[in-house]
Amino acid sequence: MMLSTEDEARVRRAIATPGQPADLYDHLQRRADRWSAAQGVATPADDGGAMDWRHVVWERLTDVAFIQRMDPSAERGEWLRNEVLAICDRPTDDWIGPFFRRRENPPQGMLETAHIGVALATALWLCPDLFDRTEQERIRVALRSHCHEPCRTALPHRSGNNWFMVLLAGFATTAVLLDDTEAIEASVEHYQNAHSLYQADSYDESLQYWNYASVHLAHTRDVLLAHDPRLADRLDVAAYTRVVPWAVHSHLAMKPTPGWGPGAYPRALNFGDSAALFRPSGDLLLHVASRSRASHPTEAGLARWLFDTTYADPALASVGGDTFGFFNNYRWRSLVLLSEAAEAIGPEDAGLSRTRGFAAGPVITRDDWRDDATVLGMQAGHKQLRTASHRHCDENSFMVIYRGERILADPGHCTYRLQADRASAATDSHSTWTFTTADGHPLEQTKPTTANSPSNRRTLLTDDGQVTAVRADAASAYGEPITRAERTWLAILPNIVLIIDRIEASEPVHVRSHFIANNRDNALQTNVASHTRLVFRRRDAALKLLQVASQSPEGPNVGDLQRGWTYMHDVYHPEPNQRGQSREGAGSRYTLTTARPTTSHLAVYSVLMDEESAIRAWHATGSFGDGIEISNGGSPLWRLQLTDDGAPTLTDVSSGRIRSY
Repeated sequence: MMLSTEDEARVRRAIATPGQPADLYDHLQRRADRWSAAQGVATPADDGGAMDWRHVVWERLTDVAFIQRMDPSAERGEWLRNEVLAICDRPTDDWIGPFFRRRENPPQGMLETAHIGVALATALWLCPDLFDRTEQERIRVALRSHCHEPCRTALPHRSGNNWFMVLLAGFATTAVLLDDTEAIEASVEHYQNAHSLYQADSYDESLQYWNYASVHLAHTRDVLLAHDPRLADRLDVAAYTRVVPWAVHSHLAMKPTPGWGPGAYPRALNFGDSAALFRPSGDLLLHVASRSRASHPTEAGLARWLFDTTYADPALASVGGDTFGFFNNYRWRSLVLLSEAAEAIGPEDAGLSRTRGFAAGPVITRDDWRDDATVLGMQAGHKQLRTASHRHCDENSFMVIYRGERILADPGHCTYRLQADRASAATDSHSTWTFTTADGHPLEQTKPTTANSPSNRRTLLTDDGQVTAVRADAASAYGEPITRAERTWLAILPNIVLIIDRIEASEPVHVRSHFIANNRDNALQTNVASHTRLVFRRRDAALKLLQVASQSPEGPNVGDLQRGWTYMHDVYHPEPNQRGQSREGAGSRYTLTTARPTTSHLAVYSVLMDEESAIRAWHATGSFGDGIEISNGGSPLWRLQLTDDGAPTLTDVSSGRIRSY
């Protein structure tokens, strides 16, 4: 049902000659042979460490089932039949998930429940001849009792985030397999309701969870349309398709990553619960590239470009767990969708601007679209949230990537069952502020919710081709006594970022400004020239971080520099003590604290970047009254001045052009 005879014939023609489809098929077959070489869905030798069978079941059973369909093998077929029937015989509790999943009566489906159901249904659709009539009925009975009904029970309780889309995939897939007309109609309505969780250009949980939610929503759509093509008008693709430009803007480069072996890994901006090693699922990208090519041709072309870019090496070693979106791969659906996909359209050909702000909060700017471009990512104001899971306390934080090196970076996330994850999500693990009152009471951000107005309001976003200006006020993320927590970025890429911070409070507070540097692989070299002058070096890239001025109404307010540590995770894993989870200290925290508490604080920072050998020539000097000058090699380039109310004016020294913000 999920693979028509026409689909199968098209795939066979495509893989018959050398090229991209044949390469993808070849490596998919190698994966399938590896999965089926030993008893059990998960084995101790898995890449990335031990995996619970429920966390790999969808990808592995369906990899094997597709290859078995295309190239029947007695050994592979026996493995698939035995594993499917063995899972059917497991009790419902095993289908609910590991020990950390909540148990209810009646059972409520969990993520694992849906994945198991989708895996078994797909295996039966692809390889029905492996199972006699009695065994097929045995599978259907198991899917109804262990997946369909628990997912039905859970859906009303999970309407607010990615869980809803995952449970819907389990519910809808089994509804079609069981030919349950009422449940199929309910699935269509649930699919339409899921669209309300998406912003017009992004998804509020995180980039990674957009992918995880959307790959399940796309699967649900394909299953329902395979059952009844007349449903097409009720199953719109726009919600997740419109988010593709966010993924493109967030993509940094393909580059080798120490600790992961050979191959160039996909790197991305990773605000909130997103992996630093990230690419969208191949099946999702090609689903968009094929299903949206008429309605959204630009997004379809970008999705194909992102697939061709990040899946150029089909042999790229997986870290396991594609089912859960831990590290994404392509699967058998990619082979089916590839021949229908739009031609690739790169970011420049698509007319993507170098700067874009997204409703979920990120603003991303770069000097151009090459792999080693300078990229500034800011968590700079969001609209009212549709869903708030998986966000961090990172409002008005930022990241800087120069010459392909993440120098100022975000910790990302690890397994949610560790203190390390809570530390990684905390405010002081991001390049933003915490505060303390005069009597020492700490003030940190609270995570935003869907119930309240935006915790960070973007008030400025402009790009005139030379200067990008962004401003956002995150006072609501802290609450009283903070009444203003405003940061303005003026980016003159590739070498200069100026930051103006304005803090106001109803009672005196100390301002603690945190900057998080990346020492994930012990490649960071730091020179503390003074407590306001830091130089970071990573290989041949260097960055100067200078606090040029800091004052309150009473006068200069320059305090101490404190050093600490946080994390710098690569990729999520559901279990602790696994590859991808950072060690404490992989993120270096530098905190500048005001000398005295104040109700009003104004500070200017300069972030200057160049090759390691040239960084010494960059300087930022001056004061609020006289203006702050940025120079290179003794030649003044830009002059920043602040009006009486703190508004910045920027002068291009060479042309004399003045910009006011």
